[in-house]
Amino acid sequence: MIHLYKTPVLCLVLLIAAGSLQARQPDDSESNPLERSGRNAVYVEMLGNAINLLSINYERSLQDNLHARIGFSYFGFSDELRYEDRGDDLFVDVFSIPASVSYTLFEGVRQLELGLGLTYVGFSFNGGPYDLGYEDVELGNRYRGLALTSIISYRVSVSDYLFRIGLYPYYMITIDSELTGFFHELDDRGAINLNDFLDLRGFQWMPGLSFGRSF
Repeated sequence: MIHLYKTPVLCLVLLIAAGSLQARQPDDSESNPLERSGRNAVYVEMLGNAINLLSINYERSLQDNLHARIGFSYFGFSDELRYEDRGDDLFVDVFSIPASVSYTLFEGVRQLELGLGLTYVGFSFNGGPYDLGYEDVELGNRYRGLALTSIISYRVSVSDYLFRIGLYPYYMITIDSELTGFFHELDDRGAINLNDFLDLRGFQWMPGLSFGRSF
């Protein structure tokens, strides 16, 4: 499979200053065995802040209601792209690194979670050469972007288990995008516009579902 990323992955450093938090300190008699037992968690998320099909994430509770998270996501597949009775394989790679800080409201196992973050996103598709009858052509595109993300989710922490479902609005900023092969030739001729062909910029949103364990 053709891989997109030959340059170092953009390092994301997210710093949010939190105000003074008033924490309620329960005594031993008030401890609840159903509440989350550890400050670390590992979970799998479908869609969500990774802006990809699936991601693996690590979360650290900085305080009782303040959480920092970083994740990793990769998804690749190949398919056959046909032209009339001829065809060849098309390879697609999608890669992302989500990072965020969130704050949970309300006490107990069920909470409302709000947060902000950054996600580095990159993908490519490459295929060919395809026989068009009069010439062989290759098709391809490479894209890198940075998304300003947010979290609005319903979060449940029961004992060692973590469940979350929510909406993840984001604003995509394009770092660079390049057409290759036959697409590049069409772009040079003015037959297609690069931004119209692959326009991920602007405000969008993604649903999300995650499940994992704390320790």
